[in-house]
Amino acid sequence: MSLVTRLRLPRRSVPGNLSHQWFRAPAVFECRRFFMSPKNTQHTDAPRPVIRPQITPTLLPYAIALVEATRLPRPLVGSSVAALLDALYSRPDRLAAHHSVRQLPNDRVRQINSAYEMMDTMTADFAACALKRISPSGRAMSTRTPLLSPAEHFRFCRAFYRVELFHTLFGGGRFADEVNCWFLSRHAPWENEQLACVYSYLGTKLDPGLLAHCKRRVFLLLWRSNLGF
Repeated sequence: MSLVTRLRLPRRSVPGNLSHQWFRAPAVFECRRFFMSPKNTQHTDAPRPVIRPQITPTLLPYAIALVEATRLPRPLVGSSVAALLDALYSRPDRLAAHHSVRQLPNDRVRQINSAYEMMDTMTADFAACALKRISPSGRAMSTRTPLLSPAEHFRFCRAFYRVELFHTLFGGGRFADEVNCWFLSRHAPWENEQLACVYSYLGTKLDPGLLAHCKRRVFLLLWRSNLGF
C-alpha cells in the first residue's frame, strides 16, 4: 500500500500499518498526520510481534530455551539449569507449547527473533567458510552463499544455539562437574564435534586469546564426554 493510500486510512489504523520503527520514523517527519496519530491513540490496535516463520518447529525449542536461559535469576541455581535443559531435551514440544507466542511478552518475542537473525547470519557465513575449505585448491569460488537444505540449515543453526546455551549456562566454569551429565551427554558424539566446528569457525571471528581459552575448556569437556567420564 502506498503512502498516498495510507493518508486516506482512519487515524487509528496508522500505528498498526506503520508499527515498525524503520518505516514509521521517515513517515512521521514527512506528514503531520502520521506525527500526531500516535499521540492521539492508545496503540490498542498495534499488532503484536510474531515469531519469524523461518524458525521451524524443530528450532523453536532451542530459541525459547536460549531466551529463558538469559532470564534465569542470577546467580544461577543448579536445579533451574537442569530443569531447563531437561525440558529442552526430554520435552521440546511441551517447552514450545508452554511458551507459545500468545503467552510470551512482546520483548521476549523480539529477543527470540533477534537471536535467530544472529544464528542465521552465522550459519550462512559458516557454510560459506566450510565450502571454501573443502573445495579443491585453485578452483574459482562463487561469492554467493551456499544454498543449504532444510536439514543442513537446522543442524548448523542447532549447533550455534547449543554453543550459545553452553556459554549462557556454563560460562565461567559454572557447574563444571555437571556439564557432561546435563548437557554434553545428551548429544551424539558427532553432534558434540559440531560444537567444536563452531568454535573453530569462531576462531576466525573473535579475539584469538579469548577463544583459545574457551576452546581448551570445550575440547577437554568433549574428550571427557566421549570417554564417558
